Amino acid sequence: MSENVLLTGATGFLGTELATRLVLLPNVKVYALVRSADAGEAYHRLRAAWHHDNALSAAIGERAIAVPGDFTLPHLGLSKENHIKLQELINLVIHAGAEIGFQKSQQELAATNIQGTENMLSFAAGLAHLRRFVYISTAYVSGTQKGTIRERETEGSSFSNHYEKSKACAESLVRASSLPFVICRPGMIVGDSQTGWAKNFNTVYYVLKLMLLGKLRLLPISASTALNIVPGDYVADAAIQISFAKDTDGQTFHLTCPKAAAPTAGELAAYVRAWAKTNLSLHLSKPLFLPLPLLRYLGIWYNKKAWLKKREG
Repeated sequence: MSENVLLTGATGFLGTELATRLVLLPNVKVYALVRSADAGEAYHRLRAAWHHDNALSAAIGERAIAVPGDFTLPHLGLSKENHIKLQELINLVIHAGAEIGFQKSQQELAATNIQGTENMLSFAAGLAHLRRFVYISTAYVSGTQKGTIRERETEGSSFSNHYEKSKACAESLVRASSLPFVICRPGMIVGDSQTGWAKNFNTVYYVLKLMLLGKLRLLPISASTALNIVPGDYVADAAIQISFAKDTDGQTFHLTCPKAAAPTAGELAAYVRAWAKTNLSLHLSKPLFLPLPLLRYLGIWYNKKAWLKKREG
């Protein structure tokens, strides 16, 4: 049976990893939804995003079709012709597109992660031959919950930031749909497990950058905190297997690092300092770990002291 896959987020890190694997599968054609004004711009963006991989680049126009659109818009921003065509062709949707910027406003995150997912579900509901809707969520939909979070448990009720909340809301929309869905919850995605290669550098990489620049001496967590990082190739391999596996509809899969293999914040900081000394001749100062509750207490104490001083003055 041939598979026609609609893939969002194809120019991003995980989306590119997914596309790399999809184009190598027999009888699979990828329709990559690319935010652009027309087909020319869509193909240009796809080539720019995939230029590092010869096999992936060669698939463009053959096994990988660039589709101009925008999933934050009604009808995915598709032209009437493309909308009709895809409604007949697509039988598998992999929604990997998302806004992951923690610095983005609540409105921006909601527009992409919540409204965008609702638009994707609406489009998928009209497909003539839909087999499965695969939603790439995040392990952080658990929010502020503590302890063991099981796959059968739904998203949390309180969150540390707007990103977590927006992804949790989107996941609840997927669960409430009448579609045959599968949810994948990856941890914090980092580079390839063998080479370390990463398409872009955010999340934990931003922290590493600040450490190497000597601009991050205070870390608001405990040194013993386990870091929920997971290699991008592991996430992509697992998501593809889940997408094509039988009898997975309605299930949730945690694509996270085993607890025994997860490095602690202290171990990562020590490794970065050792690596910087060996490879860059940098002698970074040992960071100070202050867990959030203590940091919050110090902030309250400082603000109260400043207020009293101002009052006395």
